[in-house]
Amino acid sequence: MQTIKLYDNDAYISVFSAEVISCEKKDKHYEAILDKTAFFPEGGGQPADTGMIADIKVIDVQIKNDEIVHIIKSPLDCGNHLCKIDWDQRYRRMQNHTGEHLLSGIAHEMFGCNNVGFHMGSEVTVDFDKELTAEQLESIETKANEAIYKNVKIEVNFPSPSELENLDYRSKLELTENVRIVTIEGFDICACCAPHVNRTGEIGLVKILSSMKHRGGTRLEMLCGADALDDYRIKTKNLYEIAVRLCAKHNHELDAFNKLCNENEALKQKNVSLVNELNSLRISQPEIINGIYVYFTSDPDMQAARNLALDSAKVYNGISAVFCGNDNNFRYAVASNDINLSDFASSIRTNLSAKGGGSPELLQGSLNSTKEALVDFLNKVKI
Repeated sequence: MQTIKLYDNDAYISVFSAEVISCEKKDKHYEAILDKTAFFPEGGGQPADTGMIADIKVIDVQIKNDEIVHIIKSPLDCGNHLCKIDWDQRYRRMQNHTGEHLLSGIAHEMFGCNNVGFHMGSEVTVDFDKELTAEQLESIETKANEAIYKNVKIEVNFPSPSELENLDYRSKLELTENVRIVTIEGFDICACCAPHVNRTGEIGLVKILSSMKHRGGTRLEMLCGADALDDYRIKTKNLYEIAVRLCAKHNHELDAFNKLCNENEALKQKNVSLVNELNSLRISQPEIINGIYVYFTSDPDMQAARNLALDSAKVYNGISAVFCGNDNNFRYAVASNDINLSDFASSIRTNLSAKGGGSPELLQGSLNSTKEALVDFLNKVKI
């Protein structure tokens, strides 16, 4: 017996009664087959519905060997049970999927693009087979939202083979029988197995979030309806917090951010200049331990430590070593222009359990040691 697909003709059924025909254990879960179902199985880029059969959670729905299989957490007795779909989740997906149809149909009409990929996750991802500019995408998005304002009708039907032959519709696959056609009046005709809303006004909003070049075409991320509203709320809240931190007026956040970036870049350049001056002073005042030019500093900046070690090695023959931090928590940079540091690296790992690596000319890493033990090691190490 083949399960009757209630969602095929009525996408708005969220509560229904169905007969559990079989329920068998499969790995850690159970697989139930019903005589009819409004649970949509994963397909066409849309994830499966979730919900409840009696008091048992439906965690997935798949088509296996032409059977609609409801994957549940616990066993169910055969017989009649009340079923409930997670309607908020389903309706959001209906909004997103229908919005994707609308956008794809308009892209096809305006620029001859074919939708060659579709995935519905935290965002809706759509792949077109042509590169589209930001201006072209904006025009597609504008027309899609104009279609929403018009609140046009959306119809679902199963044309006969002869009707299908004369129908100009979008499809990623070559289909010949039981083809389900979703028509957005005046905007799109597409073969699709998933549930959709009844009118474009229910989509609420179509918003393209981002786009990029992808395999010779365009990949975009979009959201529709309640998901688009949630995304807008999050972004508005984040932008408000940023504006407060930047002391910026509404819609002037970018100007304030650019000003901050320019100020930050100027400070970086000034900092580089000051670090170079400081390193020049430090280089002239090394602590010489066992012929090693040593510098202890509390500055945690390892880039500055590397620069100091390398600059010192240019001035002095032998080994220059910089240790940043304090007792039991040191990071180090060791450099030399005329001594291979491989033996030094091996010795500091063996004696102080130092971690790190590098090259024969430059070592860097970290170690847990007191300054007293570190100095004792430097006094004894052979170079």
